[in-house]
Amino acid sequence: MMFFSRVGRKIKRSGASFFVSAGVKTDSFTLVEILIVIGILAVLTGAVVVTLNPAERFKETRDVRRMSDLRAIHQALIFSQSMGDFSFLGNTSTVYTSLVDPSSASCASYASVLPVLSSGWRYACSTSTTNASLTTGVGWVPMNIGGGGVASLSSLPLDPTNDAASGLFYSFVSDGVNWEMTAKLESSKYQSSAVNDGGVSTSTYEVGTSFSLTPSAIFDAGTPPPAIPSPTTWVVDSSGGVAQGSGNAITQDNGIFYVITGGGSSFQSYNPATHTWASLASNPTGNLSFGAALTAVSSSTLYAWIGGGGFASNRFYTYNIPTNVWTQVGTAPAYIGAGGSLAYPGTGDLIYAFQGGGSSVMWAYSISGNSWTGGVGLSQGSGNAIVQDNGIFYILTGGGSNFQSYNPATHTWTTLASNPTSILSFGAALTAVSSSTLYAWVGNGGSASNRFYTYNIPTNVWTQVGTAPAYI
Repeated sequence: MMFFSRVGRKIKRSGASFFVSAGVKTDSFTLVEILIVIGILAVLTGAVVVTLNPAERFKETRDVRRMSDLRAIHQALIFSQSMGDFSFLGNTSTVYTSLVDPSSASCASYASVLPVLSSGWRYACSTSTTNASLTTGVGWVPMNIGGGGVASLSSLPLDPTNDAASGLFYSFVSDGVNWEMTAKLESSKYQSSAVNDGGVSTSTYEVGTSFSLTPSAIFDAGTPPPAIPSPTTWVVDSSGGVAQGSGNAITQDNGIFYVITGGGSSFQSYNPATHTWASLASNPTGNLSFGAALTAVSSSTLYAWIGGGGFASNRFYTYNIPTNVWTQVGTAPAYIGAGGSLAYPGTGDLIYAFQGGGSSVMWAYSISGNSWTGGVGLSQGSGNAIVQDNGIFYILTGGGSNFQSYNPATHTWTTLASNPTSILSFGAALTAVSSSTLYAWVGNGGSASNRFYTYNIPTNVWTQVGTAPAYI
């Protein structure tokens, strides 16, 4: 006779008894087991997110749309051209954008974030999304491309982000015959499309019949301005150079500084890449004094006068960089005093000159004609400083606190925010470091002379960023 032994435990629930065999586990998952599973799921989820990188996938999707949009518009323009409907391609020297600015057709609301264009150029915005999308010649592309046909469009596409600050918008530029459109790409995957599209920029997708129309500033759209250096980043360059005094003048050409010595006759060049000085042919009139000025007009030619207020102060010279030779080309119409200065807008035939000495006389010198014409500028004295940026002159008034810009293309002056330290004097200086930022100090040798400032061109704001290591 066989007997079976029942080993286990008896459970009583609601009046009934249950016998559970030994070795049979009825408990749920333990806390440790749950935590292990959650950890595994978290790791797997993280790996999936990293692998898929949804943010980058969204960028890629937007970039595909951008390239498709511009190609479609390009084909529609070609089709319209083939149909003879090509009487107007928009105004020249205008960057038409897909941006919408309800308050300004010239994109004034975006002035603080859009790149500064060269003199004579302007932006164009649509005042509503509806208007921007029209294909009848009044949309953001100023050409009728909705007239029917296989390549015509029912509406103009807009950039999927369409934001001025990030630079993610479409642009259209024409010279009246050819056109070029651009779109900034944001994904890593499609950067090669920007590199291989035949255009100029390696980060901006370009489509058109000419790749030399879009201003280079557009390719910097959305790029943050250079970081303002910390006041602790001053270093002493002990590589040499001649001691400078009243009348010192400096200009930059192809990354090399050319320096005529104030209070002396030395003329030198300085290469900041190698920290080396080179002695050049001395200026031909002996000691320089207040009002001396120097400007570069090409990769081979500088122009200068020596100042000092005396009979020789208005002698006008060229310096040939390759041959290291000074040549007098004439005289300015009057003697040059403290604050005298020369400036070249970067292109064209004219050099602009300020007489200084408290005078408001401004001249234009024709390089080809070797002739002078007069005009009225801003009264200049000791400490006058001038710099050119994108064809616009920015001028700190020597002997005063005024700060103005001058557009040589339109012959117009604009009053800007006054310099923050009131009266400028000897040693004041101003330089441009980007299309949006100038740097300056005020000079005068006193306790405020080494205060170092930035000026933001789009916002018209001065900001002190520190002090130079010693008084100026």
